[in-house]
Amino acid sequence: MSVEQQLRTQNTEYKDLLAKTLRELKIIEKLADVAKKDQQAQQIITNIEFALEEMQNQMGTEAAANSGAKKADRDLFDIPLLAEKNWIEPPLFAEIKSKLQAKVDAQKTPILIEGECGMGKSMLAAHLAYDQDVRSQFSDGIFWIGMDAHSDIFQQYQRLAGFFNKSIQAFVEPENLLAYMQDLFAARCCLLILDNAEDIESVLAFMELGNQCRVLITTHNATLPTFLQYKTNQTLHYQLAPLEQPSAIELLGDNSQQPMPSTDSSLNGILETCASNPLALKLAANTLASWLETGMVSDTESAWKQLLERLQEDDWEFDEGHPYYLMQALYLYLEALGEQGECYLVLAVFADPSWMPVPIIFMLWQYMFNLPAQEAQSLLDDFAEKGLLQQHGQGKQAYVSLHSFQYAYLHDFSDVDKLHQHMLAAYLRQCGQGWLSGPDDGYFYTHVCTHLLKAGRLQEARSLLLNFDWIKKSFQYGGLHHVIHDYGLLDDADLARIQHALLMAASVLHEDPGLFASELLDRLWQNASKDIQAMLNQAKETLPTWEPPMPENNEV
Repeated sequence: MSVEQQLRTQNTEYKDLLAKTLRELKIIEKLADVAKKDQQAQQIITNIEFALEEMQNQMGTEAAANSGAKKADRDLFDIPLLAEKNWIEPPLFAEIKSKLQAKVDAQKTPILIEGECGMGKSMLAAHLAYDQDVRSQFSDGIFWIGMDAHSDIFQQYQRLAGFFNKSIQAFVEPENLLAYMQDLFAARCCLLILDNAEDIESVLAFMELGNQCRVLITTHNATLPTFLQYKTNQTLHYQLAPLEQPSAIELLGDNSQQPMPSTDSSLNGILETCASNPLALKLAANTLASWLETGMVSDTESAWKQLLERLQEDDWEFDEGHPYYLMQALYLYLEALGEQGECYLVLAVFADPSWMPVPIIFMLWQYMFNLPAQEAQSLLDDFAEKGLLQQHGQGKQAYVSLHSFQYAYLHDFSDVDKLHQHMLAAYLRQCGQGWLSGPDDGYFYTHVCTHLLKAGRLQEARSLLLNFDWIKKSFQYGGLHHVIHDYGLLDDADLARIQHALLMAASVLHEDPGLFASELLDRLWQNASKDIQAMLNQAKETLPTWEPPMPENNEV
């Protein structure tokens, strides 16, 4: 168990202990016999002391092992942190594990785990990645790649290359980039986990990277197995089923920390309404626990009945691409969270649900809710434990990801346009001299133009894209791919000409990024518009010896 996971486990144990103690104290409070009150209070104190001693012993036992955790986890890349409570089916886990360990001729046979959102596909894949026997099969590491429909394949390639201290920023043509990635992975023995894959083309972009690379895919797209079988002729296909009733009841109890309803109608109604979907049941149980903790509902039996009634409401028109019961369970839990739920809705501002940088989330929460970093981290940990998101990476490279149904919900219930304005306002606090003085945080220079456009500030975005200093910084910090992408955001003749010039200069800039200014000058000087000419005058200041090319070399 990693240090981060141990801390989260201990945090959960402390919360459970406090919740149990509170319930017992409420029971004692109703007793009329003073002697009996004292006796039971003393028993609670003894139980707490024993539990705390046990936790401290466990911390001491694991301290030595965790001292080498960073070294031990160097073969895992972006694998999400494991939640304390899971619903992994041991037989299925063992079978897929055996397939990953098998030494067969068809080493590249893909493994596909299919199931509705919330069935536990990502959780199963993450547990497989952390398994020591599985890790020993892949000497060059196990890599987690989010594959949501909104995900940027170039961004995922860039993260992969970055793990080996390589850069692909100068690549533009897809075939050249693929060839480079194939060379990079040609001799590497890796497991690539493609989580939440939506379409066959994005899957194929990673299946052809290396002869020793194995691919494990999770998807809720029921058509993907057919396409994959057609493309590869061989796929190990596993389909996740809803929980059996005993497991579903256990999950409800573990997450609600409450006794089950006394009537079968309430219990069976909740299981049936949630289709025994593990995540839907988890969210429902979290909702009930929150109601009781905040006093919204006075007793457990009433809470179960009200939960069933609320789950069966059909007042909303949720995204039709996801199960209604799952969206309703998410709605109820976020409603129960109050302001914390508002913090969660803020995540709708990010364009890619598979990559939401934690430092940027904290910046936004601090601006909008005045939330200090320590409290923000605690909230993020709680969101992960409750099934609202997944956490990846560490430090400045940490990010979170969402399932597709969660991201769809956010866009249904958030004022996204206003959130883009908040993002820009939060960043402006860090730009003492305007956008050109923005931070190099791995996000600013590659996404600010998109936020400006989404906020309706088109002219402001256009002015940046016609400023040479901005273009140069964007190229330096984000790479040519992102610069070219930004020039396609607006339907504008000047921007289209600059984009074309950059595309034509891509091969030169790949060899020598230092020629950025001269390439723009050579390709745009002839017949430049007023705005482009102003930009080129800025570029020329960085190259005072530059002379316009001869007319025959003026073609872009």
